[in-house]
Amino acid sequence: MFLLINMEGSAAAWALPHIALIGEKRAVIKTSDDFQREFRKAFDDPDATAAAERKITKLVQTTTAAAYTAEFRTLQLEIDWNKNALRAQYQQGLNWQVQTQMAMMTPQPLSLKEFMEAAVRIDNVHRKLKASRPPRDNKPGNSSKPSSAPNKGTSTGSPVKPGDPHYVSKEQIDKRSANNQCIKCG
Repeated sequence: MFLLINMEGSAAAWALPHIALIGEKRAVIKTSDDFQREFRKAFDDPDATAAAERKITKLVQTTTAAAYTAEFRTLQLEIDWNKNALRAQYQQGLNWQVQTQMAMMTPQPLSLKEFMEAAVRIDNVHRKLKASRPPRDNKPGNSSKPSSAPNKGTSTGSPVKPGDPHYVSKEQIDKRSANNQCIKCG
């Protein structure tokens, strides 16, 4: 009775009809075993192993290796895979930078536990180094990059005269500019 009354959310919605039937002959829940059986029928995944296998194969490190490892260990408890399969799946879900560092380790960690501990250490060091770097200034301003704007009003030094293969008349320049064409070749 205590458990039924103190439930919240969807469990509370499930419990309400059972609470209403307490003391009646048609009540389904009369003992703690009845409660456990009915609760499992309502909320347990009948194929929890398959669900855990789907989740673990899609699991990837999106934050810290420690958080990824904790989630992996939780799912690992629900499946019956051998150590090599677990290690391969764990490694596949790691961030590429951690995977790269792990691949360079000699000797390689032997157990899954050692492998996970090494991955967490590597990720922690990587994050510490990243945090210690000064921030990059990506704001527009006076940078050393050359401008992509056309160079107007500048000259190479010597004027180009008619008859020179590089000569373009003022009229041609104006016409080609108006048509968004190359000034030199049209």
